[in-house]
Amino acid sequence: MPVFLLWLCLFFSPITNAFSLQSMPWLHQIVLLLLQPMTIFILGFSLIFYRKKMARYHRQLQKTKTELDNTQMKLQQMSQSDALTGAKTRSQFLITLHEKRFSPTPYMITVLTIQNLRKVNKSYGLDIGDMVIKHVATQLRTHLHKVDFARLSGGEFAILFEDKDLSKVEVLLSRIQKKLQINPLHVDQIDIPIPIGIGSASYPQDHNEGEALLRLAISRMYAARSHFEDKEEAVMSPFI
Repeated sequence: MPVFLLWLCLFFSPITNAFSLQSMPWLHQIVLLLLQPMTIFILGFSLIFYRKKMARYHRQLQKTKTELDNTQMKLQQMSQSDALTGAKTRSQFLITLHEKRFSPTPYMITVLTIQNLRKVNKSYGLDIGDMVIKHVATQLRTHLHKVDFARLSGGEFAILFEDKDLSKVEVLLSRIQKKLQINPLHVDQIDIPIPIGIGSASYPQDHNEGEALLRLAISRMYAARSHFEDKEEAVMSPFI
């Protein structure tokens, strides 16, 4: 609208000038006096309108950018976290180990497994098995303050203990085991015990490469798990 008025003024200005120059010079002066402030007013109003419109567009762009940044952050967190437990994924844990190559300080990798998860899945269903996994992840998150841990697969978790935490490893793991013993998962008036098997490997005593340490910790964990399954089978079987 302001642009149209400006165009209208400019369009009729030559006609008015011609008419006034020929017959009414005094009218020419009046028109000029009126056109100048009107032009300035229209230009000023158009500039204010334009600035307000650009400010509104700028706010909308900032809002959209903030939403996109938040969405990207959430997607990044989702890609780095296990969907069921919120812990790091196996791939993220391996990246962390790779970054610790040639570490000047010692560290320990501990692998923890839910020893009866297969039995729970078979007896109560996969949904209850998932609840058991989440229950263990919650206990790990509660007791392992600022300690990296990841879900490797199924009911297996890997924990990375830095140099400053090594003196507390046994206490922390013992505390988690006791907590799971005295606080089994309670579902539909059924208490589901959660025994865990543990295997550990240390840098640089056992190996100087992170993935090799992880494999060693897993093999030691499986040895503990095999011992548990043998004991459980012996208890269940009347012929042994």
